[in-house]
Amino acid sequence: MNSSVDRSSELAEKDGTKCGRFMKLCVGFLRSFTKSGAEDMRNFRNFHAKITPLIAVFALVAFSIFAFTKLPAFAQNSAQDLSKTDAFSAGSEQDLNKTEVLCKDSAGSEQDVQNGSAQSVPSNEQAQTAQNSVITPLDAQTEQNQHAQDNCVQTHSAEQDLESNSPITHLNTQISAQVPSRVQSTTITPKASAGANIELSDGDETTASGTGWTYADGVYTINSGATAEANLTISGSTMNKRVVVASDTTATVTLSGSSITNGVPAFGLSSGSNLTLKLSGSNVLSTSSDDNAGLNVPGGATVTIESISEGASLTANAGNYGAGIGGGDHGSGGNITIAGGIINATGGHGGAGIGGGYCGSGGSITIAGGKITTNGGTYGAGIGGGAEASGGTINISGGTIVAINGGWSSAIGGGYEGSSTGTTNITGGTIIGLDNIGTST
Repeated sequence: MNSSVDRSSELAEKDGTKCGRFMKLCVGFLRSFTKSGAEDMRNFRNFHAKITPLIAVFALVAFSIFAFTKLPAFAQNSAQDLSKTDAFSAGSEQDLNKTEVLCKDSAGSEQDVQNGSAQSVPSNEQAQTAQNSVITPLDAQTEQNQHAQDNCVQTHSAEQDLESNSPITHLNTQISAQVPSRVQSTTITPKASAGANIELSDGDETTASGTGWTYADGVYTINSGATAEANLTISGSTMNKRVVVASDTTATVTLSGSSITNGVPAFGLSSGSNLTLKLSGSNVLSTSSDDNAGLNVPGGATVTIESISEGASLTANAGNYGAGIGGGDHGSGGNITIAGGIINATGGHGGAGIGGGYCGSGGSITIAGGKITTNGGTYGAGIGGGAEASGGTINISGGTIVAINGGWSSAIGGGYEGSSTGTTNITGGTIIGLDNIGTST
C-alpha cells in the first residue's frame, strides 16, 4: 500500500494544478492514517499477547477457590439426596407389600374390595357392604380373615411405577375391608344401661345384663347382685317396660328421677323378696290397667322405703282394684315400712292407698317418718284394707300423715265392710285422717 501512495505523490508533484495539490494533500493524509493504523494493530497484538495469560491465571484461581469451598458441600447434599431417594424406594417397596388385595369369600359374596388392576393405576376406592364394613390395616386382616389369605391378588400398577422411578402419590397402603357374608346378633347392649345403672329410656334391646340385674322381653329383673355396696340405680322413663325383684331375693335399689308407666305393676316384688328402696329426685310408678298395684308388694314380700336426698319423692298410682303401694286385686299387702321421703299413694277402685287391694287386707304397715299422703279408692281405706277387708297391722311412730279414705271406709284401718280384726298402733307423728269429702274420721 505504501508504494501506491508514493506513486500517487509523484504524480501530484508533476502536476502543478490545483487538482494536483489537492491530491498531494489526500496522499499525505492517507500515509499518516496508514502509519497510525499499523501502529494500533501492533499495539493491540502486544496487549492481547500480555492479557491472555492473565485471564487464564484468573480463571484457574477462581476455579480453585470454587473447588475447595463449594464442591464438598455440594457433594454432601447430593449424597443426602441420594440417601433420601434410596429411602423412598425402600419405603415404596414396603408399601407395595401392604397394597390392598382383591378378596372374595368362599360363599361367592358380590362385595369386592378393590384397589387396582394390572390395566390401570391403583385408586383409593373403599369397599362398602349393605350390612357392615370394617376398616382395618391389611396386616391385621391377613391374620384374622382366613378367606382373605386364600384369595388375594396383589396389584401390579404400583410395581410398574416403582420400576420406572415414577412418584407414587395418594397410595392407599393401610386400608382393607373385611366383608362378612352376613351379620347375626341376638344381644344388643343398651346405650346407657350398664354395670350398676339401669336407664329406662334405652332402646328396644333384646337382652342385656349388669350388676344385680338382667333384661329380657321388656322386664328388668333385680337379683341378689343388687347389694347396698353395688348401689344399683334406676333412672329415666318408660311406658313399655317394668321392674321386678326376683323371688327370695334381698336387694337394694335407688330410684333416681325415674318414671315407669305400664299395664302391669310398674315395679313389683315377688314372694319372699326383700327390697330396700332408696329415693332420689322425683319418681313415679303408675299402673294403667285393672287389678294391679303401682308398687306391688304382695303378701310374703318386704319393702323399706327411705330418702337419700332432700325433697326426694315417690308417687304410686294403681289401676282399679289395686293399692297404690301394696296388693293387687284380691291381694293383701306385704310388709311395708316407710322411713322417709315424700310419698303419695293412690289406690284404684276398691283398693287402699297403702295396704290391700280389693278384698285384700292391709298386711303389715309401719310408718316411722316422711311426709305421706294416701288416697283410697272407692270403698278402700287410706291406709289399711281394701274394700271388704281388714286393715291388718298398722304401726305409726313418726312422720306427717294425711290419710284419705275412698268413702264408707276408714282413713286408717279396714275398708268398706271390712272386718274389725286389724290392729292400729299410733305412738308418734302428726296424723290427719279424712274421708273422701274432707271430713275428719
